[in-house]
Amino acid sequence: MRAFIQSSQTHIQHEEGNIMVQKVIIIKDGTEQNPIPLNMDSSGNLSTQVKGVRSLAAGCTAHRTARTYGDLLGPTTLAATNIPNNQIAPTVPTLTGATGGQHQGSIAAASYYVGYAIKNGAGVTMASTITAATALTANYCMNVAIPAAWQISGADVYYEFFMSADAAPKHVGTISAANVATGGYYQITTSESAFISGTGAAWTVDLGVLNATGMTTNTAPFAQNTAYTLGSITPVNTVGYNNVDVFVDVSVTSLGVATQPSLTLLPVFLDDKGGVNYHVGAPITVSIEGAVGQSKRQALNLTTNGASIAVLVANIQNVTLNTINITPTSVV
Repeated sequence: MRAFIQSSQTHIQHEEGNIMVQKVIIIKDGTEQNPIPLNMDSSGNLSTQVKGVRSLAAGCTAHRTARTYGDLLGPTTLAATNIPNNQIAPTVPTLTGATGGQHQGSIAAASYYVGYAIKNGAGVTMASTITAATALTANYCMNVAIPAAWQISGADVYYEFFMSADAAPKHVGTISAANVATGGYYQITTSESAFISGTGAAWTVDLGVLNATGMTTNTAPFAQNTAYTLGSITPVNTVGYNNVDVFVDVSVTSLGVATQPSLTLLPVFLDDKGGVNYHVGAPITVSIEGAVGQSKRQALNLTTNGASIAVLVANIQNVTLNTINITPTSVV
């Protein structure tokens, strides 16, 4: 190893004369002819800075493989158009107009439009396909059953319910997924306030009130699925590094459908202070075969000063994401 000293001098005016301050930078000329900064402790001992060094090949993480759907709440099978079902509207709920018993509410015997959406800590799904049914008896509830494919559990998962005489129904209340799933008799008879009374079928709720000022299903938050989820994804450890190289390899799923290939990735970073939640970075659109230089194998570089990072699939259409490999690195 050869060590070099780079120095610069600064003169400071002092009442007793000039004081010369010399700044010394020590670097190591490695075998690859790359200068590597060194640390000098108070005793004069030298050690290589971890930052400023690219991770070895062994430090490269095989982060994601064989993905054909986004990291979003909802079913992950591909629709006939090669668009994942969790990127489209949730399927229509089953409605039953109640005729008596425990199902007391305050709605008239009339036809109502009903829908739902699902949210988590990151965002909310699209609003479901809207359906209509008649409340058969005045002052009783409309029973709403969530389709099996959209029965989503999770500690931070909630269901948003909408009902009104409008084709784009208004919001009437929120119930946690844990409560909707229990089979307890959950109902909303005061707008924006759910309660339980007796027992009922799992994954159903009773709506017995309208909300004239509730947000409608056709407003912006429900136009796309933003309920991103880490699921079982293992984040990559980036302690000691301020950048990562992201290597992406994709292939077109099928040329037999009209859907254009597209892929949007979403880096998420751990909030080091809180140590629990991951926060989204800027979306990365991976252009595939759309122009010169838009390859199915691309390399990206991201800045991260956090302890860990994960790369989610925010949108994927007619594409198979073969691999994402991540290598921690640094720029000094």
